[in-house]
Amino acid sequence: MKPLVLASAFLPLLLAGCASTTFDSRTDLLGDFSRRDNIKPGTATPRLYIETAPDDFELKNGEVSYDKIRYEYIGKVFVKRSFESYRMGFVDFNEPWRRYYCPPVMTLTYATALVPFLTPLPYFCGYENSASIRRIEERKKYIAYAALEEGRKIGATLIVFAKYTGVEYPEGAGGPTPTDNAQAATAIGSQTLYPYMGMVAYAFRKK
Repeated sequence: MKPLVLASAFLPLLLAGCASTTFDSRTDLLGDFSRRDNIKPGTATPRLYIETAPDDFELKNGEVSYDKIRYEYIGKVFVKRSFESYRMGFVDFNEPWRRYYCPPVMTLTYATALVPFLTPLPYFCGYENSASIRRIEERKKYIAYAALEEGRKIGATLIVFAKYTGVEYPEGAGGPTPTDNAQAATAIGSQTLYPYMGMVAYAFRKK
């Protein structure tokens, strides 16, 4: 009975997790479908503009107006966390030490039916959804990195009007769910919106 009691006491800590979230990115390309085979990666990291853009861009009713002589619109960039619920162990962690620590630890943990104290702590391999200022700022940074990496893959030079979103967007029951610092304080209590879990933006190439 004692191991069961210890496991029950340890479970909240295990589920809370402490690893920084990783993010996936993709692009909805504009125009001819065959064009996607001709997209070439860029050689430089694009400029990322959060909630804004250079003066020759304007966002109105979800559409971007821009100088078509100077810029080519590539498409919409989406970033979202790489899973829809808690996930532990076998992922590409942001922190290099976790990439070596977590696979063997989680293998042992699963092999012992998640009984705590029989293996090294799996706590460090569980992702969290903290609403603390430090963790939110960390997630925003990794979201931005994911958007920039995606922009580089598609040869973008500018990513504009980038908006942080909740976990519902671009997949889920709801429509786009923007999030901001005011919402972040209460969002963690909801099962439909976590603070800063994705991004949507517009990718351009300067001609």
